[in-house]
Amino acid sequence: MATLTEEPEFICDCFYNSEPKYNARTMAAIQEARDIMSGKIQTKKYYSVAELMEDLNSDVDD
Repeated sequence: MATLTEEPEFICDCFYNSEPKYNARTMAAIQEARDIMSGKIQTKKYYSVAELMEDLNSDVDD
C-alpha cells in the first residue's frame, strides 16, 4: 500500500481508457443518428400519435 507521498501502485487501466469500444452495429447506429441530426438523412415527422398510427396502419398488408 502506498503512503501519501508515494505513487499508488498500478491496479487496472479500465477506468483510464478515454475512447469507448463499440461493436460495428453500434457504431453504425451512432453514425445514423449523427446523419439524421445533421440533415443528411431525412426522416418522417408526426405531430400526433393518431397521425403516427395512421401511417403505421397504412403499411400493414391485409
